[in-house]
Formats: sequence, structure tokens, C-alpha cells
Amino acid sequence: MFSAPSSHIAKKVLAIENRLSALCLKTEVKQFADSEVIFNQKQKFTGIYTLEKGYVKITKSTDGHHAVALWIAFPSDILGLEDFFKHSAYSANAISLGKSRLQFIATADFQKLLENDRQLYFEVFAFLSQKANFLEAKTLDIAQKDTHIRLLEFLVFFVQSDGKHEQVELPYSIDNMAEILSTTKNYLLKKLFELSKENLLRLEHEKVIIKSKSRLLAARENSNGK
Repeated sequence: MFSAPSSHIAKKVLAIENRLSALCLKTEVKQFADSEVIFNQKQKFTGIYTLEKGYVKITKSTDGHHAVALWIAFPSDILGLEDFFKHSAYSANAISLGKSRLQFIATADFQKLLENDRQLYFEVFAFLSQKANFLEAKTLDIAQKDTHIRLLEFLVFFVQSDGKHEQVELPYSIDNMAEILSTTKNYLLKKLFELSKENLLRLEHEKVIIKSKSRLLAARENSNGK
């Protein structure tokens, strides 16, 4: 629900740096601070980004003012790929959550890369199809699941992506989490406090720290069984 399935493509793009060099192409490293905008919706499209380190929030404005969170990009995700074939403007906003490091590939360079790697070309189209299914599933999740279950799934997704650590601190603010989960900050705090009483997490100055990955996974399984 919370991260698009693009990592296999990003890893392949980064794995062929030698081929980029052979084609006289190169990527540009860009670093962003917390809450810094990477690109804006309707901003002229200039290229794609692969996320090396950190997390990025992807949002979209539907009425020109209020932005809805669509997903969180994790390391190895690709940003802006869905806009590559339009070559007009970015269709969403990308905002750094904490410090982030990305590789930027300009439009013309990525075009040459695809022309010289037909397998990657087909993988890109497969990813775009998966992304469409992902966004549709997220919309259904919001409509059909209550906040408690969505919160548990969000926490489980993050700790599974983090790796082997039993205790994990989330890199998101409470405000960001509320936006991602399509709820209010106050209601989210209520749900987080309930989970803290179950000894699954603790709150420290609006930081969320998962105390036990194994207990969290068990709680998610129990909620699915209800």
C-alpha cells in the first residue's frame, strides 16, 4: 500500500553505470534537506530521480490547493518515471522526508539508455502498469479499511523495509503520517497511544519508535483475522 514496486528497475539503472559512461552519459547526485521540495506538480519535466538514501513523500494536488499523499518512496525507488513519456510536466510533488540523496538522470540521457537497453524499456512499462494497480489498491484501502488497520499496515511495511532491527524509529513526523494515512493528527495520536499501551511502540516528542517488530507483526496478523 505504501511504496510503489519500482526498486528492481532502479537497481538495474544504477547497475549499468559503466554503460552510461560508454554512451557518454552520467547521473548527477542531488541532496535535499528535510521538507525540501525535489520537484513540484506541473513543474517542467527535466528527468527522473532514483532514490539512494532517505525517504521521499509523493503528493498530488487535486483542487489546486490541498495535496493528498500518494506514497512514500524508499531507497531504490524511482521518482518521475510515469511522467517520462509525456515530457511535459511532473504530475505530482516530491518532498524529502529528512535528509535524502538522489541520482538525477536527465530526460535525453534516460531516453538514450532505454534505446540501448530494450529489456529495461519493457521493464519500465511493466512498472507503470504496477504503479497504476498500486494507486488503485491504495484508494480501495482508504475506502474499505479503518485507520487502526491502515496504521498497523503502515508500521509493518516500514519495519519490514528497514531490515533486521527489532526496534525502529520512524523518520516521519506525526503530521506526515496523518497525511499518508488520510486521517487527522489528533485521531492518529489517539491510535498511536493505544498501540503504546499495548507495548508495541513509544512516543517521544512526536517521534514514533517501534519497540518490537515481532509483536507488531503479530498484532497485524491478529487484526487481519478479525
